[in-house]
Amino acid sequence: MGKLSKAFEKQNKASQKANSEKVLSFSRLQEPTSSNAHEKAADSEIPPEHKLDPILMCLHEPNSIWAEQIRILKTRLLFPKDGKVQKMLMVTSAMPGEGKSVVASNLAISIAQNVNEKVLLIDCDLRRPTVHKLFGYGRVTGLGDYLSHKTSLPEIFMNTPVDRLKIVTAGRSLKNATELITSPRMLELLSELRDRYSDWYVIIDAAPPAFAAEANALTRQTDGVLVVIKHGHTGRHLLSNIVNLVGKERIVGIVLNWFQKPFIASRGYHRYAAILPTIITRKRINLRIEVRFPECRAHSKQHRYRNNNCLAFAELISATFKKQLGLFFYLIFSII
Repeated sequence: MGKLSKAFEKQNKASQKANSEKVLSFSRLQEPTSSNAHEKAADSEIPPEHKLDPILMCLHEPNSIWAEQIRILKTRLLFPKDGKVQKMLMVTSAMPGEGKSVVASNLAISIAQNVNEKVLLIDCDLRRPTVHKLFGYGRVTGLGDYLSHKTSLPEIFMNTPVDRLKIVTAGRSLKNATELITSPRMLELLSELRDRYSDWYVIIDAAPPAFAAEANALTRQTDGVLVVIKHGHTGRHLLSNIVNLVGKERIVGIVLNWFQKPFIASRGYHRYAAILPTIITRKRINLRIEVRFPECRAHSKQHRYRNNNCLAFAELISATFKKQLGLFFYLIFSII
């Protein structure tokens, strides 16, 4: 039995005394028993609703247009045209501060809100961790501590208000992030998750590959990569660079974040338009564009990228609201 299974078995040791013949499943984590001291502690650590970051729109406003658009993103990822579902997805960005953690967290929440889907969100950005803040935790024991052999595996799994969503925070600040993420212990953890718990979705929040060497190693351990870029902030050379680093065959989509030109009023959502800074009208939501890899030369006026062989589509997939700013997400799927 692998290390992960042993860890879960230890976590549920007390509850297993009554029925020792049952094989412990990863799903047991979502049903903690009162007889287990650690699970009691974990339950008590679930942060109150008011401590959760308001940007977690799928929790705070699940019936809003923003949450609905996140669900559209989820659907595109869970039901791809080629039928190949990425169970282990890495979410990263071209630069720090582009919103990858927000996208990863809301996506994880949305998937876990499905009837039967279970999700594990792992913060692998040990340099600039964010997931713990979004879910209202302090710098609790996390992935870095486990990889440093400072704690056992059960202690790093944290509960959330979503029953089928668990998170693993980055843990305490560590200087040797590259060595930890690329260590055999990390590879064993990912391998165990992939092989023994294939019914779970694993979303990995990773540092930008251009700024963190360990992120490049993670791309090879995941099924696909979702890249987040910031509108008006990420240059063509940065987008080209991350495509070269990750490999275009591994990129399942590109999210254009912080797009501040909402046009939802023209789509029948007038009651949401009042709180958005600007309103524009468009005849179509879908924008057909061409993408060039690796050069990605952009012509902003035409909203067009030119290429030799690669065709892509851009669709409005998500919109949210934070600090009086409209945040719009475009998802670009490549058809290669």
